Amino acid sequence: MDILRKTEDYVTNLLLNKLDSKYAFHNLRHSTQVVEKASTLATSEKIRDKEQKILLLAAWFHDTGFIYDHRDHEKRSCVIATEFLSSITADDDLITDVSKTILCTRLPQNPVSHIQEILCDADLHHLGSKEYETWSRLLLMELQSLNLKLDEKEWVHKNILFFEGHRYFTASAKELWQTQKLINLQVLRAAAKR
Repeated sequence: MDILRKTEDYVTNLLLNKLDSKYAFHNLRHSTQVVEKASTLATSEKIRDKEQKILLLAAWFHDTGFIYDHRDHEKRSCVIATEFLSSITADDDLITDVSKTILCTRLPQNPVSHIQEILCDADLHHLGSKEYETWSRLLLMELQSLNLKLDEKEWVHKNILFFEGHRYFTASAKELWQTQKLINLQVLRAAAKR
């Protein structure tokens, strides 16, 4: 069994069995979608096999730290990735690269390599999705379950600010999601005026 299959099995089991159900957004569904979108972008951006492996491993692990807490989950995700990858005798350079790639997803995003740009874009693909409203509601539910007091109007305003400060890094993400992202922003601005 190759390293990506082992990782998929491990992370799937981890998130299904150890993640608190209050995480309505940051869960296995989100992680699986991020892996799928990262793979799509990697193909489109012509990423080599070695880098693609780092990217997809980081995509699988990037939110596993939520099993402990939402605060500083990226660092916890790196610990989980390091422990697992070490247990299957992955080399140290691979583990370091995976950890660096996971850390780039911390907000505000600050990728310094092409694969980090791809992971950042894949992680926030939902901003340019036709299902944005569904993802947004799930994230609001999650935040409310963490005792963050937000009403609908505040949530819309926060989303507008987030959209205005966000940009996709790769040409492929812009091509795939930028148009719908602008439509989603228009919907948010209209909602803010109600």
